[in-house]
Amino acid sequence: MTPVENALARLVTRKLENCPLLAICQLFDVGKRRFHLDRMKLQCLGLYPKVYNNRVMLHVIDGSTLANLRPLFCASNCVLLGDDATLLTSLTEALEKIPHLMLLACVVDGRILTPKQVETFRKAKRPEDFALQTVGLLRQGPSVMTSMLQQPVLQLLSCLYSRIQLLNGSKQCVAT
Repeated sequence: MTPVENALARLVTRKLENCPLLAICQLFDVGKRRFHLDRMKLQCLGLYPKVYNNRVMLHVIDGSTLANLRPLFCASNCVLLGDDATLLTSLTEALEKIPHLMLLACVVDGRILTPKQVETFRKAKRPEDFALQTVGLLRQGPSVMTSMLQQPVLQLLSCLYSRIQLLNGSKQCVAT
């Protein structure tokens, strides 16, 4: 990375450390005037859109708690920064009206949320409700929590197993 990109990465890292709400959006092609108007609308709500180079963002998130977001930074992205986690409801309402921004993931107080979880969070209306959901899951006991955590793994294993069977079946057909 160039010295300018390193300096920008340090600046972005400082911004992200103090940011309770971070939304990563896919940015589709749009005219500069339209983007500027939508940027001003978002800023009026307390959301600050930033467009950074993917190399800079990948450098920023590597080795941090946001490292799981790495696959999202492969195309044209826009990062929305919010000063308060309660802005999540206004964020989702605003993004519904902006067709050139599609929510990919959201980070609320260090917790990574998918767009589906953001909708659930939006219905809860308060961050405390979402935290209580997590506490409730932890209190249900290890068997319930283990089964919930194993379900995606079992689905992945099933997919891989069927793929292996498909590949083995095609090799057997070629061999005969």
